[in-house]
Amino acid sequence: MTQSKPNQSYLIWWILGVLSIFTLGITTYFYWTEPAQQNEQAQQSRAQKTTQKNLTHEQATIGASNVTTQGMDASSNTALVDEKIIEQTIPQNESLAKDELAKLKDIQTQLDQQTMSLNAQHQDADQLIKLKQEQIKLLEAQLAQSQKPIS
Repeated sequence: MTQSKPNQSYLIWWILGVLSIFTLGITTYFYWTEPAQQNEQAQQSRAQKTTQKNLTHEQATIGASNVTTQGMDASSNTALVDEKIIEQTIPQNESLAKDELAKLKDIQTQLDQQTMSLNAQHQDADQLIKLKQEQIKLLEAQLAQSQKPIS
């Protein structure tokens, strides 16, 4: 036996409606979760900016004569990591202690990678500056040579 024509059309409309609702639900889920992630990232960047501002304020009060390059490296690392982590006691539970140590090691490796990338960026910037200086000298020489009167 076959279904009648009106029952088939209701079935098709019902399936299309369910698929539309399902698609709409997925779309709204991704629409609402994406801004939440962006808000979290914005809050983290704001927190880092405020800690960096506080750090620069503290460095200004110390005085420029007392600041060394090693002191600046150590203070910039504390700007990336909350100082409360250092002051917290290690939990007595062995598995929690291992987790905390793993977190600290991960943070330390991230900081080491950041310092390496910053040093590489500084070296690249220095090389670019030298190349630009050479280019400027060459252009000045060309300009001086072109301004000489041809006799």
